[in-house]
Amino acid sequence: MRRAAAGKVPYVRHIAAFEAIDEAIGRASEMGRPVHLTTGHSGAGLYSKLASDHLAGLSMLNYVAKRCAESATDVIATVAFSEMIPVAEDIIRFASIGVGKPEYYRDDMVRFASDNWLGYDMYAMRMASEAAANIMIGAMDSTSSAIIACGGAIAGAMNIGGARAAGDICQLVPFCDYVLIGEETPAAGAIVSGDTDSLASSVSTDYTKALIVVIILLGIMMASIGLSMDWVSM
Repeated sequence: MRRAAAGKVPYVRHIAAFEAIDEAIGRASEMGRPVHLTTGHSGAGLYSKLASDHLAGLSMLNYVAKRCAESATDVIATVAFSEMIPVAEDIIRFASIGVGKPEYYRDDMVRFASDNWLGYDMYAMRMASEAAANIMIGAMDSTSSAIIACGGAIAGAMNIGGARAAGDICQLVPFCDYVLIGEETPAAGAIVSGDTDSLASSVSTDYTKALIVVIILLGIMMASIGLSMDWVSM
């Protein structure tokens, strides 16, 4: 992170699902149908341990809103928690101002579905079925993932999903054209936000995982030859 602050931005590999978002927006523009985005219903919104997942989805909303404003394509953001309403509204509003089209923003672009998970699922599925591109990135509950993605798939929308939990990912894969898997979700959010600290944090997590794997392999090798790793606990 210190290196990133000094201007040495870490390398992030090609993420197909992220690059497909522009294709999905272009398709929606050509078809004259909106782009639907939701960050999911898991956790308790921005006041839970899954807040970072929702923030990754909101970062993606900022990117999507800019691209949609440039091509005059409607965007619909479905949120499940009341505190996310003004955040999503400001994101779309400032995104439209940023591309020189303040008139693009409308109050009905952000929809508060429900604080009841079933009501949220049904409403978000309906929005997905009316869109040409259905983007689900954030804290996606496993049941919600399947229901909303199914709505987009039935309508022929281009489905792009992203989640960190294995149970959520396995529900997205059957219905989505592209999926951000695991740590790709916050990484994609960091890329679109332009926040080098967040990007560096994601990359440093990979280095940490690699170090843990090395320690495990070292432990296996030492155990196989009868050496102790008691020094690790010291």
